[in-house]
Amino acid sequence: MIMQIDPDMMPVMVASADVEGMDESEVSSYVENEFSPALESVEGVASVSATGVLEESVQVTMDQDKIDALNDKIQEKIEEQFADAQKELDDASAELENCEKSWRVARANWQTRSVPQPIRLKMERFRRMSAHQN
Repeated sequence: MIMQIDPDMMPVMVASADVEGMDESEVSSYVENEFSPALESVEGVASVSATGVLEESVQVTMDQDKIDALNDKIQEKIEEQFADAQKELDDASAELENCEKSWRVARANWQTRSVPQPIRLKMERFRRMSAHQN
């Protein structure tokens, strides 16, 4: 295999950096944020790459058992709130049914007041007979 190499792509300069009074992390930060950009701004420099700098990272490992326990607590609280809301809805529904029944009774009483006395008596007897049959 034959490869063609462009000498312009070869590094012209390799350097190391150290700054008195800085630890490795601070030197890495200095090289990446100040030194490399300063070199790249020099006319004729195509690119600058820093190798060997420290990269800080944080690795977080989650405890699945703790996550599951917390999710269970949250789910329990949500279910309690749903149960409370359902009870309020049931109570409101029962109250509406009672109001509707009261309204029907009041309406029936109002309607029978406008009916002449003999007919009202017949209606009352018919209601009583129907009630006894049920």
